[in-house]
Amino acid sequence: MIATQPRFSFETPQAGTEALHRVRAAWISDLHLGTRTSNAEAVLQFLRDYDCEQLYVVGDLIDIWQLRRGRY
Repeated sequence: MIATQPRFSFETPQAGTEALHRVRAAWISDLHLGTRTSNAEAVLQFLRDYDCEQLYVVGDLIDIWQLRRGRY
């Protein structure tokens, strides 16, 4: 049996690794998760790299219409 690592890790970073940037507010818009053009890895890396006092998610987080057509 081959052990595989999860594609994404939601675990907190290891001790000594802090967010690279601290900002008061950040906006994430129109992610359209679940579509071919979404870049979930980049979003996850952004969330790891930035420590935001306020995070605003606006627009479409998940593209329900695209998901109805089937997963890519």
